[in-house]
Amino acid sequence: MLKQIIKKIIITDLISPIRTLRMYNYTKNYKNILMIGAGGRDDWKYLEGNGLNVTVLDIRKIDGPKRFIQQSITEQTPFEDNEFDCIALSTVLEYTIDDITVLKELKRVLSDDGIIICDVVYLSENASYPIRLYSRKTLSDIFLYTGFEVE
Repeated sequence: MLKQIIKKIIITDLISPIRTLRMYNYTKNYKNILMIGAGGRDDWKYLEGNGLNVTVLDIRKIDGPKRFIQQSITEQTPFEDNEFDCIALSTVLEYTIDDITVLKELKRVLSDDGIIICDVVYLSENASYPIRLYSRKTLSDIFLYTGFEVE
């Protein structure tokens, strides 16, 4: 069995139009994409508009995605095991109470050869106040702890 690989993407300007293009470039070769925490941004619109199969999961209600689930990622999701080959986790992990539970759920729904694209808020004057801040090492350590391989 192939090990799952985490692809870390730290994008410094989350409001930049370049961010959406980067997200598309990382996801365009995957068949079934789960975007978590997409309610505040429109990345999913661009991906769907370019023919990608996107499921959006967010605690906020948003209108528009073809497949939308309103729920916290800290709870077990209604998805099948190994359902997604790409998961985009964008500025979510640092706002969750239990990051280990989140990563275990992502591991369950991610296919064996799937990837996770993850970016987190880092210490900045313009950042809101997340529950925790990660260094690259800490973020890698929690992914490794929950059974992922980090690239």
